[in-house]
Amino acid sequence: MDPKFDISSFEELVHDIFGILRGNLEIQVVKRAKSDFHEVVAEWKSQFKDGESSRFTPVQFKTYMQGQNASGRIFVLNFLLFYNTLLGEITTNSTINMRFLPALRRGIEIKSFN
Repeated sequence: MDPKFDISSFEELVHDIFGILRGNLEIQVVKRAKSDFHEVVAEWKSQFKDGESSRFTPVQFKTYMQGQNASGRIFVLNFLLFYNTLLGEITTNSTINMRFLPALRRGIEIKSFN
């Protein structure tokens, strides 16, 4: 890695390329996003019918999202999960990455995150 590399320049470059807002609040991730510990994970999982898996691959999740008429908060959570998995951080088992979901608790403005 270039010794002159600065993480803030990386953030600025990502902002310039994708137009992603740069807030002041760092997203805190958890080791495992489980619905019995995190209310936002439970909220997100509530959209699935009994027995329907929430351990989608990105392609499966894209297909799921296309077949849904979700709006509001569920749409935002789905979009952010998909976006984060594709452009942020993929999991070792190639499923969608839910580790940041607990940070999206109600009352937090998403645009405040960096």
